[in-house]
Amino acid sequence: MSEQSQNHSHQHPATAALLDKHPEIKAVDLLISDLNGVTRGKRIECSALDHAMEDGVSLPASLFSLDITGKTVEDCGLGLHIGEPDRLCLLNPESLTLAPWQRRPTAQALMSMYEPDGQPYFADPATC
Repeated sequence: MSEQSQNHSHQHPATAALLDKHPEIKAVDLLISDLNGVTRGKRIECSALDHAMEDGVSLPASLFSLDITGKTVEDCGLGLHIGEPDRLCLLNPESLTLAPWQRRPTAQALMSMYEPDGQPYFADPATC
């Protein structure tokens, strides 16, 4: 087993495979599309990828009530009047890949949103 493989042996298989092939990666963009097709998400350091892969990340459910300008449409019922609660977003391991167009060595992965009980979030087109 190579030294690189040993360094990644504790990681999620998709994480280890990507980092073994591209050890230069420093950051990962975690992406989800809103209802307008605009990509939203978070950028994390590579060191946090295993945690995100295993436990997911939290994003506000209101991202599915944004208009094309990025403003929350309060009439949707997902905004301030309910406190803009977060929901769990889980990464799709098969989508984890290098983003070669970034200046800083970066990977990316797609996410889907889920309810607290583990059911797909009703407004996420990726899980409906």
